[in-house]
Amino acid sequence: GIYDVAMLATIPNVTMFAPSTFKELELHLKQALYDTDGIAALRYPKGGEDPALADYVPTTAPYVYEQGGERVLVITYGRTYGVVRQACARLGGQAPSVLKLNRVLPLPQEVVDMAATYPCVLVLEETRGGVGNLLGSALMRRGYRGRYAVRDITETLGACTTAQGLQRVGLDADGIAEFIKAHTEAV
Repeated sequence: GIYDVAMLATIPNVTMFAPSTFKELELHLKQALYDTDGIAALRYPKGGEDPALADYVPTTAPYVYEQGGERVLVITYGRTYGVVRQACARLGGQAPSVLKLNRVLPLPQEVVDMAATYPCVLVLEETRGGVGNLLGSALMRRGYRGRYAVRDITETLGACTTAQGLQRVGLDADGIAEFIKAHTEAV
């Protein structure tokens, strides 16, 4: 699961969905089966549904945008979205804007266009070499000069629980809040 986005991004005509809830999984599975040409993949982690998403309304849109601060945009998807919401709640008035990708591949051009308008773009993902690389390359081709940072899984974790692994790489709520705060203060 750590390399799936990077691997599938190299294959033409692949569509990858990254639902965050059971209901969204159901919606995206229907999209993958009935509305997608070419290869379709769903990225959904093991485990239960995040309670932080109890009020989230699932959608088949390629992405969901939540207006927050005007200087920092956080981009995420899948399970990490619930953790990002928890982290943003801890930041209070310093909460950034958040863009949740429902369709990871192909990366929607509108996402690149929107990201280019922010002075600071942060990508948070439970992969290695995934959306952060794709978006960073697209922004670089556009001549983006803002601050850009990715927090993903850059190390081999070894035996541990999911919670322990996410904490180790800073993808738990505390680690994400610290990452966002550090970059928000720098902009």
